[in-house]
Amino acid sequence: IRNILFVGFLSDTELSAVYRFAAIYLFPSLYEGFGLPPLEAMARGTPVVSSDRGSLPEILGDAPRAFDPTSEVSLLAAIREVEGSRTLQNEMRERGYRQIAKYNFRTMAIETAFLYTAALQHKKTSHGTPPSFTAQ
Repeated sequence: IRNILFVGFLSDTELSAVYRFAAIYLFPSLYEGFGLPPLEAMARGTPVVSSDRGSLPEILGDAPRAFDPTSEVSLLAAIREVEGSRTLQNEMRERGYRQIAKYNFRTMAIETAFLYTAALQHKKTSHGTPPSFTAQ
């Protein structure tokens, strides 16, 4: 494995450039609540090699090459597989673009507002089980 770059703080402009020119974005998290950095990388067309832990499989879908973050063998195999195949990299870019399209600020704001409204309404009117929180 060659040309691995570890960076500290980057401005938004620098970060965007690093994502765009990176061959792979590696995300070896042992636990992640949401996983925004790999989504940022996918939005810029960078193939993502990501841990298979926490929320990452659900958030990232089939876009990344997933690996077990407790296994060096799994990590190295994932990196080598992606690094060695332009075809796979292009497929991962396309899957990444499709996955990132599922997330947008407007939808998130509407769904969050709906959840808060439903929770507040439930608190005012009921002492039983909470309602189903499915946006219409």
